[in-house]
Parts: sequence; structure tokens; C-alpha cells
Amino acid sequence: MSNMIVTVRQRSKITNQMLITEDIFERDELLMKLDSQASTYTVQRETFLALPLTEDERNRSAQQDVLVCDIVPRLRHAAELAMTGEDEDFNESKRILYDDVMPRQEQLIINR
Repeated sequence: MSNMIVTVRQRSKITNQMLITEDIFERDELLMKLDSQASTYTVQRETFLALPLTEDERNRSAQQDVLVCDIVPRLRHAAELAMTGEDEDFNESKRILYDDVMPRQEQLIINR
């Protein structure tokens, strides 16, 4: 499960890099990395769920899934805004990342 949390955090880090990268082609490359990390998370989750888990572990996993399902669309929206190159969108992307996504990720870590 810790690998999954690292992957979720890595996605935030990539989104943050998108906000400080001026080159649109570099941002596009970071967006592809973001998508790759989403695939990595899916594989990690499926591998974890294939293990012989206790009922408590399954319950915790379900709680984590709720948080992740809340985080992912927000993070994706922040990344999409970062791709526009517009100052207003960049500011909104930062707000989403720092005020919405990161606090939820802290909940994810605390609840693991």
C-alpha cells in the first residue's frame, strides 16, 4: 500500500513541476508522466488487492479508494489548467493543488 501512496504523491509532484515549467513541450511530457503514474497506481492497486488480505486491510483499502477517487479528478483538473499557459489558469491550478489535493493526500497518509 505504501507504494500506492508514493505514486499518488508523485502525481502531485509532477503536477507541481508542470506549474513551474514554462516550455509547453516539457509540460506535455510531464502530462504523459502523470498519465503513466496513473497506470502504475492501477497496477499496484490490483497487485495489492490480489494478496490474501484481512478484513481490516480490505476495509482500509476501501477507505483509501474513496480518498483517491476524490483526489484524482482534482489533480487531473489542476494538470489540465497548467497546460493552458494562462496566468489565471496557473493560479487556479496552484490553488487546487495546494488547497485541495495536498490536504487530501495528507488524509490518505494519516488513514493508511
